Amino acid sequence: MTTTVIVHGSKTYDEIGGVFYVDELPTNVAQIADAIRANPSYDELENTMVCLASCWSGSNGTAQELTNQLGRPVYAPSVPVAWDQGINGWVLATHDGFGEAHMFDLSGYTVDWHTFHPN
Repeated sequence: MTTTVIVHGSKTYDEIGGVFYVDELPTNVAQIADAIRANPSYDELENTMVCLASCWSGSNGTAQELTNQLGRPVYAPSVPVAWDQGINGWVLATHDGFGEAHMFDLSGYTVDWHTFHPN
């Protein structure tokens, strides 16, 4: 079973670790772990993998922090991603020099997703 968590991510760190953004406010990994544990569909007794669909989480340390907090595997991208309902799949999300968001179909493109395990 997989629990998917979609939260804005960044390359930002603070004194606690990697920073997520919820409602445009900085949020830390412990808060995300608490929210996952509080979700009624998440079962700590089952071997649930967490898909952390958060930009940069596979390369900024937040996926490893989350897997250590939860004690179970976390699957995360190392690039900016977004869910595209039109293709029903993940797309690469980028911004141009003018701040305009662009999304690219990732079919045929290998997105660098990694599975992290607790230390």
